[in-house]
Amino acid sequence: MRAQDAQLICEINASEPAQLEGLKNVAQSHLDRFAFREAPLSSNWNDKTTS
Repeated sequence: MRAQDAQLICEINASEPAQLEGLKNVAQSHLDRFAFREAPLSSNWNDKTTS
C-alpha cells in the first residue's frame, strides 16, 4: 500500500482470478472497518494481468 494526496494505492497479487476477487473483498472490508466513520469507502479497482 502507498498513500498519495487523495488516494491509497493497494497492489494485490494472486495466482488465480477468483483468489484476486476474494483478496479485494478482504482489503475493502478491512479498510471500511478501520475508517468506520467514513464507510463505506469508494474504491476503483484496476485489474492488470501479466502473462
